[in-house]
Amino acid sequence: MALDFGAGLRMTDRADIINMEIFDYPSTDVICVGQELPFCDNCFDMVCTFAVLEHVDDPFACAREILRVLKPGGLLISGVPFLQPEHGYPSHYYNMTRQGHLKLYQEKVEEVEQFVDGHQHPITSLTWIIREYAAGLAPATREKMLNMSVGDFMRLRYHANPNLDIYRLGKDVELKVASATTVVARKKQLPDTKS
Repeated sequence: MALDFGAGLRMTDRADIINMEIFDYPSTDVICVGQELPFCDNCFDMVCTFAVLEHVDDPFACAREILRVLKPGGLLISGVPFLQPEHGYPSHYYNMTRQGHLKLYQEKVEEVEQFVDGHQHPITSLTWIIREYAAGLAPATREKMLNMSVGDFMRLRYHANPNLDIYRLGKDVELKVASATTVVARKKQLPDTKS
């Protein structure tokens, strides 16, 4: 028996796969959140999760639950994004390096292999980011950008030059496809415990 963790809408039904989701799709067998799976320990021969863990606020808790329900010696197949723009509902919290991906499962798994599937190819990231970036530019600048060669892109400066139109994006698009982001935050005041 296998668990498809965050199955989405499946077009085929298989008796040997439990489709778990947070939405009630026609193919959903069990509706629940990944941090609290309603299954007993060590009950699945295989757990697969594809493009799900970046959308949960605590992927480590989900990974612990996945490992809890996976039988010893069971097979885990887990796919997460590395270089993808923000996307999806309800939120997109994390992208992961291959080391970070394995770290989710701590030392409780033995890696069989890591690979890049067809839809995970680097060209997918490049084209996705370029599409998102172009959509955030003014129409005339977008046209110029789309006519640039790869060599033109390679000659762009590492740091953004605000004097060039190609660097002028709306903040929402800039954050969506950023190389990195910086957070400035203020710690909340502790509640007054004096009576």
